[in-house]
Amino acid sequence: VRVCVCMRAGAATRGTFRTCELGSQPPTSPISSAPARDAVFAGAGITAQFGERWNATLYYNADFGRQSYISHSVNMGLNFKF
Repeated sequence: VRVCVCMRAGAATRGTFRTCELGSQPPTSPISSAPARDAVFAGAGITAQFGERWNATLYYNADFGRQSYISHSVNMGLNFKF
């Protein structure tokens, strides 16, 4: 069993959304358009690889800093490669 722990952080300002993922791979910084509102998000997750074909994931994300709401999400997945 191989395990990868990942942390994410990002910010949206003036319509530009930037993210950074830290984990076993090099950090990335994709840019995409978003609504023109300032916000910050943070998250953490874990992926476990079981053999050659199976892996399971669990991620938590929080979106905060907006005036109208705070968002929390939990994502889980089970994958089989064929």
